[in-house]
Amino acid sequence: MVIASFARSLCGALVALCCILLLTACSATPARSAPEVVDLTSELGDLDATFVLRDCSTGATRIYRPDRAATGFIPASTFKIPNSMIALETGVADGSEFAIAWDRQRDPASDGWPEAWKADQTLRTAFRHSVVWYYRELARRIGAERMSEWLRRLDYGNRSTEGGLDRFWLDGAIRISALEQVDFLERFVGGRLPLRPSTVEAMRSIMVIEETPGYRLSGKTGTAVPEIGLQIGWLVGFVERPDGRTHVFAFNMSHPRVWQEYSRERRVDLVKQVLCRLEVIGPA
Repeated sequence: MVIASFARSLCGALVALCCILLLTACSATPARSAPEVVDLTSELGDLDATFVLRDCSTGATRIYRPDRAATGFIPASTFKIPNSMIALETGVADGSEFAIAWDRQRDPASDGWPEAWKADQTLRTAFRHSVVWYYRELARRIGAERMSEWLRRLDYGNRSTEGGLDRFWLDGAIRISALEQVDFLERFVGGRLPLRPSTVEAMRSIMVIEETPGYRLSGKTGTAVPEIGLQIGWLVGFVERPDGRTHVFAFNMSHPRVWQEYSRERRVDLVKQVLCRLEVIGPA
């Protein structure tokens, strides 16, 4: 009798545990159907490009050029997103206004530097203007061991730091695909990255690109300029709407002259055209 009672209690506990685990899994990640392949040639023309969009409420994913979407590329300045998170989580930066003075000896200006780089920076201004020297210094202060550990914890791309602690995301071995960028950003907006609330708040503040009555667009561009081969241009981010829906996206392209012909502003315009076509935002 005692054994039977114990067995019933154990069975009930196991059932309850299974229910809890099932509910947790369902709330953590929306069920996903097969991705929908979409045609965006009217917006992107003959660009060698991909675009991935995911509705965070339903998990529905739409992809232009699935082959390219699954291909890993160097993240370039889109890495400023995890680099900022890691700096905040490790205490290297204490918030969005964390300042670093420009050291002209350590990081001398080159001919191609924008004027905005030639000044002291905060995390907010360095993110907005994509200031390379600031983020190289953040990486040095984070250190190799903590950087590797946090890339593992964030499950970011292939997690490689080969190529130098302060430049592996510029010309090193790290790679991430558009699909992986969307997975990473979906975990961020869904609160499933191991980040403190203060880090999330700072990141949401510095990532805003544009805010209108109809949507808030947040994200980061990136441009890789390899010594040999085509340049890589990125724009990754998310769109929040007044109806509570959030969509995460990743766009990348290859072109001989991304830096010269596809500026940050032009890439933002291209992505907004695609978001309008996919009915995430309304026409301007």
